[in-house]
Amino acid sequence: MKIAIVVPTYNEAANIDELLRRLVAAIPASQIIVVDDASPDGTADIVRSFISSVPVKVIVRVGERGLGGALLHGMREALANGAEFIVTIDADLSHAPEDIIRLLAEAEDTHLTLGSRRVPGGSVAGWSRSRDLLSRAAAGISRFVFGLKTRDATTGFRVYRADFLKAIDPVAVRSKGYAFQEEMVMLAEAGGFSVAEVPIEFVDRKEGKSKLSIVEGMSSLGSLVKLRCRAIDRRSLAWFGVLSLAALFVRYYFSPLKGNGYDMTAFSYWAARGRLFNFFSFYSDPSGPHLSFPNYALYFPILALLGPAAQATTEAGRVLLKTPAILGDIFLAGIVYASAKPRWKLAAAAFVLFNPAVWYDSTIFGQTESIYTAFMALSVLFVAKRKYRLAWAWLVVAAFFKIQAVAILPLIAVLHFKGSGFKRMIVEMIPPAILAALIALPYIIVSSPAVIWRSLSSSVGMFPLVAINAWNPWYLLHMFSSRWVSDAETVIGISYKDIGLAAFALALLAIIYALPKKPGRTVVFAAAAAMCFAFFMLLTEMHERYSYPIIPFFAVLLSESPVVAYIAVMTSLIIFLDINFIQVMPMMAKPFVQTVDGCVIWSAIFTGLFAVYFVWYMRRALVDKKAGHGSKATFK
Repeated sequence: MKIAIVVPTYNEAANIDELLRRLVAAIPASQIIVVDDASPDGTADIVRSFISSVPVKVIVRVGERGLGGALLHGMREALANGAEFIVTIDADLSHAPEDIIRLLAEAEDTHLTLGSRRVPGGSVAGWSRSRDLLSRAAAGISRFVFGLKTRDATTGFRVYRADFLKAIDPVAVRSKGYAFQEEMVMLAEAGGFSVAEVPIEFVDRKEGKSKLSIVEGMSSLGSLVKLRCRAIDRRSLAWFGVLSLAALFVRYYFSPLKGNGYDMTAFSYWAARGRLFNFFSFYSDPSGPHLSFPNYALYFPILALLGPAAQATTEAGRVLLKTPAILGDIFLAGIVYASAKPRWKLAAAAFVLFNPAVWYDSTIFGQTESIYTAFMALSVLFVAKRKYRLAWAWLVVAAFFKIQAVAILPLIAVLHFKGSGFKRMIVEMIPPAILAALIALPYIIVSSPAVIWRSLSSSVGMFPLVAINAWNPWYLLHMFSSRWVSDAETVIGISYKDIGLAAFALALLAIIYALPKKPGRTVVFAAAAAMCFAFFMLLTEMHERYSYPIIPFFAVLLSESPVVAYIAVMTSLIIFLDINFIQVMPMMAKPFVQTVDGCVIWSAIFTGLFAVYFVWYMRRALVDKKAGHGSKATFK
């Protein structure tokens, strides 16, 4: 393990000798590099006269000032000397050199490791309350401006892995002052690299003066704002707007067409009734049409806003009824745009906007898959960012639009547990749990819990078949039996339903086992796609549209492999054909023999695509797991 320690200095004559002695005693570094900005107090001379078994090099920058520039100079020198791990530490003794060992232990599995004051176990000694509050405010601003999950992005006590620095090209870093620290964290998080925080005690300097003046602080804040503005690709965003407008035009042109009669009629009823905010009585209303899946708790308020004009019997009414789902398509494409690699953002968004399955589901069929799927995708995005509270919150929202969103719940739970530990996980789940209670409360007040439970439980097993319109492996069982097969039927004493549950559980275990300790964004989205795919393929009682959430996750992964791109295209085609088939010829209204023709081949192909993708995911995730870290610069 080749270790280089970079120490930026300016007027640190009172501290540098003690720091160097403690560094040499604490860790067998390959080299210590002191980058001095021509300190007038003779800091560089003290370093030159220091005698040690460890090579100590001093680089004096004349006419240059700035923490970021000094660190970059030292990093370039360390990389040129073949360093594998580069430690940066302040020269004022505020960081204990003895803590470097703990940071290096974490750095073996992490691209960027920070000595943090702001995580449990971290602390600050010697600061006034006002100064501590100011520091916390600065950290909060940087987290808000960049959307960072890191709690102490301003710390200068760090370990960089050489492969991370080479991947991001530190020479291209724009910040030369104190904002350099935040920019490096931003590049790591945005690039899908792993970042870890190790608790340390930060001790205020005893000798010398702090270099962070009010002027420097304001300059750093200005640099942060500029960096945030530069991070926005205005041209790409403008093209996304153009694509969205084109997609809206196509959708509204076809939206007057009749949709699914049963659900559209039900939506019409609740849009009319919702004017009086009586949608809260959905579960206890004996006169209203009850949807097959009565868990649209957050969709009823939207219908209420549409009002009585949203009727399936008129063209204008159908346009109005389909508008939420159409706007959901745009929202979903926006989440995919935000999640994809920079060079693939527009392609990924276009894949959603002009995907025949997405377009047909909202514009012709009149269904709402895009809405809950968008919140699922948003939840996975925050999981990738390791912002677990927000991930749970958006999953709660998705589930109250449609309960099938829980397909990704195991992914969030496992990564949250790995990333935070059990106790912190429980604490961080409290706000999402409160959100769920607040959403459910109006329905509980209007309808008794017993009534709601009966309504929800009655929907489970409403169509107790191995497959309901869904072109998955279970559909092939219908074919071989030449009849509709109940999932309560048994083979060797085990029901088909239990077989499906067992198969899904095994798939989940495999997906979770393959996850690295700190997966990068690519693997997180790949795991989400695998879980949604397995949910549709292995469980019984699946409907044709339960495969819909696979589409946006594949859109994010388009650039990962030609195999994945091919699977994404074929999957979209099959989902479109499946949805179109049901819209044209509803299964329950036709004899079995009339619905099988042409479907069996697609079911077999879809099953094969699932198998190929599952193998691809396992190989990709296990490669990252074996490497001991998250993905490389897959989202640079």
